[in-house]
Amino acid sequence: MDVAVFNACGGCARPSHRICTKRANPISDHELTNVKAVILAGTVDFGRCPLSSRLNRGFWPVFGRPAIQRTIELLAAQGIARFAVCCQSDSAAQARSIIKPPEGTHVEFLNDPFPRGPAGCLRDAIDFVRDELLLAVSGAIVSPPEAGQLCRLHRQAGALLSVFLNPEDKAVDHRLDSGIYVCSPQAVRMISEVGFMDIKEGLVRHLVRTGNAPKAFTLDVDSGNFRTWQEYVLAVQKHLLRHTQTAIAIEGYYFDRRRMLWFEENAMMIPAVRFSGPVMISKGSVIEDGAIIEGPAIIGRNVHVSGCSTIRESIVWDDAVIRGASIVEGSLLAANTEISGQMLRCQLAARSSRKAAKRAALGKQRPQPADRPAAAALVARQNLWSAVNASLLLLAVLVVTYWDTLKDLWSVWLRSDEYSSGLLVPVVAMYILWSRRGRFRQVCRPNPSMWGLAALLGAQAFRLFGLFYRYDCIERLSFVLSVGALAVIVGGQRLFRKFVPVFLFLFLMLPFPRQVEMQITAPLQRWATSSAVFCLETFGFSVSHEGNVIHINNTLVAVAEACNGLRMLTAFLVVSGMVVLVIERRWWEKGLVLLSSIPIALICNTARLTVTAIFFTFLDTSRWEQVFHDFGGFAMMPAALMIIVLELRILSMLVVEPRRSGQGLMDPM
Repeated sequence: MDVAVFNACGGCARPSHRICTKRANPISDHELTNVKAVILAGTVDFGRCPLSSRLNRGFWPVFGRPAIQRTIELLAAQGIARFAVCCQSDSAAQARSIIKPPEGTHVEFLNDPFPRGPAGCLRDAIDFVRDELLLAVSGAIVSPPEAGQLCRLHRQAGALLSVFLNPEDKAVDHRLDSGIYVCSPQAVRMISEVGFMDIKEGLVRHLVRTGNAPKAFTLDVDSGNFRTWQEYVLAVQKHLLRHTQTAIAIEGYYFDRRRMLWFEENAMMIPAVRFSGPVMISKGSVIEDGAIIEGPAIIGRNVHVSGCSTIRESIVWDDAVIRGASIVEGSLLAANTEISGQMLRCQLAARSSRKAAKRAALGKQRPQPADRPAAAALVARQNLWSAVNASLLLLAVLVVTYWDTLKDLWSVWLRSDEYSSGLLVPVVAMYILWSRRGRFRQVCRPNPSMWGLAALLGAQAFRLFGLFYRYDCIERLSFVLSVGALAVIVGGQRLFRKFVPVFLFLFLMLPFPRQVEMQITAPLQRWATSSAVFCLETFGFSVSHEGNVIHINNTLVAVAEACNGLRMLTAFLVVSGMVVLVIERRWWEKGLVLLSSIPIALICNTARLTVTAIFFTFLDTSRWEQVFHDFGGFAMMPAALMIIVLELRILSMLVVEPRRSGQGLMDPM
């Protein structure tokens, strides 16, 4: 232990405040002898959060340890010796390498290639000979329960399943579900050995129908279970406050009561640093002179915070670098992230921005003052609303100008099956813009650009050309170009770069020009006929075709122009574009998904024609023709969406992000 380091931290030279996690009133071994804890780790997210799509929430750090590891250690200290960690294949390898079972415990890892659900995991984990009770706990939890008290309540109630709820907190919008259950073997026997089954939607309903309604109890303390990074930050902060108020021990940390500061060994803090607790500083971190840290805040290991930086009510993970930046009000800075001269407010920074750091280092970007984060936030908010108001005003003027063109486009969407999917494009675009408002807030300033004015004049010249030669497609195209020009006028080129993916997506709402449609319709119709004949011959049918008419078992099946696959092609392009905008993947993966929509549309159209032709050989076509024709078209949409999901799943299994030097599977705080 480096005495000089502790002297620099405020005079706490003796380790007299060393804390351990031994319980004052341990539960008796007999009460938990036959209890098995099942940790429901689940799987990574499907692109909803950049952080959780790379690292299972159960491995997010809580007080220097992964959440699952900490839960196992605390439950083992209470007397539970057997654990089962249920996770899917994408998290199983991480679980085995990260989780270190405490001495005297046995941890088994249940790897389910296909989702089994929480109830299915209980069925897979139970040993009907040894297990008297199963304690199911979510892997993403901050405050593990008092296992003995929960099992005692369950036994006294005589229920097959006990559900434990968080205490209601009206100050925050927090779910009452705690992610904690106690289950008897009799209830587990009602769970199917195969397939998916949830506890709340499946097992609870089954118990109610059989007259064995579960019992519900309210916990004394919030369990701190989380699903999003915002809930994670809130749960960790609340738990840190509870440690400070009740003097609950945190193993491996020293406590400076004067400054309400928890710190590990070798945490270097200059005396001039301003702390307002509770604050936790992990080992290897360096906090320079002039920094301001206001709690509840947690700084991970090997974090470098330079002077003129502010961290308030936020969490910073390991190996992050903060230079002249402000991280305030519930933000989360993930591991190995570097920010310079920026301001994060209720945001997630999951990846480093090297270009922004380089601009700040060269003096091209002006850092926010660390002593006035509230004023900077107010200015940013005012800039955002000014940009929004200007955009709405200019967009209203544009809509009035293009009113006849938009009415014609609306009629095309309503009467044409090929282009009806264009109705979804404006709605999806507005949703994407709203969901990404946090990204726009950082760069959105009223910054009129002459390039935007030049682009708008060019779009209007393009429109005049279409009006003069009576080309409706050119008028519609000029409307989308004008929308892009407005983004450059209001926010400048920097905002437009953020807007480019949504801008390109808007082109999918426009129907193809008539000449282009005529050029692709005939080849698509011939392809649909030839591919359907090939599939029918593969299945053993005697088939021939004349032009676009298929002869099968004395039945004529005409592949009409409406069956050429253009409708599926346009619809799948819209669906693929929506998926590309929503998911968080590499650019080449998104491009592959978008390009694959073309062969997927052709394959699905061929499958629809093949199945329809087979049904026509057995049924009365005059009665069922329209039914199978419409049903086949509707059925292909979810089929195509499942193919896209499968494609993303295969890509996530085949492609793994390279690790940086010295970086493991997880960077615990």
